[in-house]
Amino acid sequence: MLSIVNLNVSIISLCIASIIGGATIYFINSKKDEEEEIEFVKVGTIEKLFIYPVKSMKGISVPYIECTKVGGNYKYLKDRCFMVVDRKTSLYIGAKKERKIVLIEPSLNYDSVTSSYILTLNCCKNKTSIGVNLNEVVKNEIILTAKLFDDELCSGYDCGDEVSDFIKQVLDSSADLRLMYHTESLFKQRHAVVGPKYSNTNPSLGPHEIRYQDDVPFNILTNESINDLNKRLNQNDLVTVENFRPNILISGGKPYDEDYWKYIKISTCIFEYLKPCTRCIQTTINPLTGEKHVKMEPLKELRKYRLATGRIEKQYGKSPVFGVHVGVNNGGIIKVGDDVYVSYKKVPF
Repeated sequence: MLSIVNLNVSIISLCIASIIGGATIYFINSKKDEEEEIEFVKVGTIEKLFIYPVKSMKGISVPYIECTKVGGNYKYLKDRCFMVVDRKTSLYIGAKKERKIVLIEPSLNYDSVTSSYILTLNCCKNKTSIGVNLNEVVKNEIILTAKLFDDELCSGYDCGDEVSDFIKQVLDSSADLRLMYHTESLFKQRHAVVGPKYSNTNPSLGPHEIRYQDDVPFNILTNESINDLNKRLNQNDLVTVENFRPNILISGGKPYDEDYWKYIKISTCIFEYLKPCTRCIQTTINPLTGEKHVKMEPLKELRKYRLATGRIEKQYGKSPVFGVHVGVNNGGIIKVGDDVYVSYKKVPF
């Protein structure tokens, strides 16, 4: 198993030749105590970066992201550190159940007067907003426990009645919906989904803690893959990056080239491919209106040509794959415009 540890990566040789656009890096394999050579090739640049502070709500386009093993950060923002839950059932509530949640836009700022972090939720459709003082939320110490995938339990601070009422009003819901706030100190069973069951390769990264993300800390997609999909769709059915909610959007390569990426090097960061990203009904929800596509596009089209192959074909069935899930071997800061280098694996997915 290849071990690439933050700040402890042994880079014996790094040679980036502008003529060939490649790089060769040697890592120490901690299991075998020997050098392992990985060749990186430039495939493009970062076009956009996104943080999604509240799971299933609108994302925020940011100029840079601090990449950690549990997820991305930008200033005060942390990726998927809030989520909406039904207190009665203890289940997470996302766009698959409440489509209008995609209309709520979060932001987070520091109030120097009160020395407090303020989460603001804004709904452009009905021109309403609400602020939540996170210092008070933590001080109140009302803790909820909810279930995510595979019945994994995770805890979070209850953000209070006012924001709960706001969310229920936007969603037109009578359920007992609460907003949960994640901090690293609270209990959670959430781990990145890794292993041979989920991909055609064997990642060196093992299970590790994450926040409220679905499977893994980061999702990568290429602009070329989106463009290729749009060529297959009718003019009225076209999609944007917002339909797919990646953290990192890359441009400059070939469509679906990401299916073959094993390691991705951006600045000082090294990401490792963990599994393909399966796509669900959320891709059919218009991020501007909250309405579901009547013909189930782009999901219907993706099922025609983007089903998993190899040993994971049975695992994913009719769920199409589009984009890749990755973990962090070596953390750091990545920025819009950064060059992207990758190493390739022999088989897709």
